[in-house]
Amino acid sequence: MPPDPAPPPPPVTAWEHTYPGTLDQARALRATLGSLLADCPLAADVILLASELAANAILHSASGRPGGTFTVRFTHRHGDHVRGSGWDGDLTPSARDWQGLHLLQALSTRCGVRSGASDRAVWFRIDYPPPTGPPPSRGRGTKT
Repeated sequence: MPPDPAPPPPPVTAWEHTYPGTLDQARALRATLGSLLADCPLAADVILLASELAANAILHSASGRPGGTFTVRFTHRHGDHVRGSGWDGDLTPSARDWQGLHLLQALSTRCGVRSGASDRAVWFRIDYPPPTGPPPSRGRGTKT
């Protein structure tokens, strides 16, 4: 008998938007992500972390200067994880207090800084929790 075919990969939603570097845009970002992630169980944490990175971009980088912008990107692999980025700062020295970037470190599965030739972005990934339910069957004749 041939093996069962591999399940299809989960659907993926990718989104990117550049916002003016003003504080009111963090609210706009939260609203947009809320609608894009309406059925995602990770939505609240993703929105909180993206909002934190947007606020940091506006308050602590050139994004908040006149004419500045910040770009938010996220990829949602439905049923698996959400990955987002948004602030062009340096993660480790900036996470000094139990607020802001400590939320990023506490709520994300992984996070870090990605540096490119002309840009740098703080990113995070939040994995879906493992499925719950009975443990998988071990087959006939196997003692548990």
